[in-house]
Amino acid sequence: MKQLYFLFFLLILSCNSNTIKNSVDSNLNNSIKLIDSNSQTDINVQKSKDKSILGVWQLVDEENPVFEIKKDSIFYIDQFTNYKYSTNENSITIFYTDNVYKGVFTLINDTLWIKNDDQEDKYLRVKD
Repeated sequence: MKQLYFLFFLLILSCNSNTIKNSVDSNLNNSIKLIDSNSQTDINVQKSKDKSILGVWQLVDEENPVFEIKKDSIFYIDQFTNYKYSTNENSITIFYTDNVYKGVFTLINDTLWIKNDDQEDKYLRVKD
């Protein structure tokens, strides 16, 4: 009879340890997924805001700056005018008064290429 109680006790202990193990594994997996989803969200937020292109830019062959990309607009220095813009990963849309410009940009170090169907321009970041 003692053996039967002992086996019954081991069976219950075994079931409980599997339940506890499964619960721990489940919580760990959920935590990992939460960390991954938070990381992904942080990456997406960073990409959509794309702070890397913020700054003052000049054409490669020119001495004077052309524009300054701010958080919420692009300021064209010669025109003394701001235009709203948006980025999505590596695309940029600039909302001019009379048209909308859509292009693709590539940023390597302090060199910015902006390309659309008609042209490709190369800009250098102006450093203080």
